[in-house]
Amino acid sequence: MDQLFREHPEYKIVHAHNDAFVVYSLYAAKRNHVPVRIAHVHCSAFGWDYKLPLKWVCRPLIKPIASHLWACGMVA
Repeated sequence: MDQLFREHPEYKIVHAHNDAFVVYSLYAAKRNHVPVRIAHVHCSAFGWDYKLPLKWVCRPLIKPIASHLWACGMVA
């Protein structure tokens, strides 16, 4: 992702909506000075799968990294 942002400094907005894992793309955007970083969450529930522990780690990092938070409902 860093290479993408270095090659395209004209990008001023990043919109990510891949569950708690938005932190990876939004952190790369923040590191490369993209001013608008939108975290878009579709639901609040986590399914029980092998990714759950990593989601628990990533979720609290969304607010400090995103510049804007969008949700598809009050629960999300």
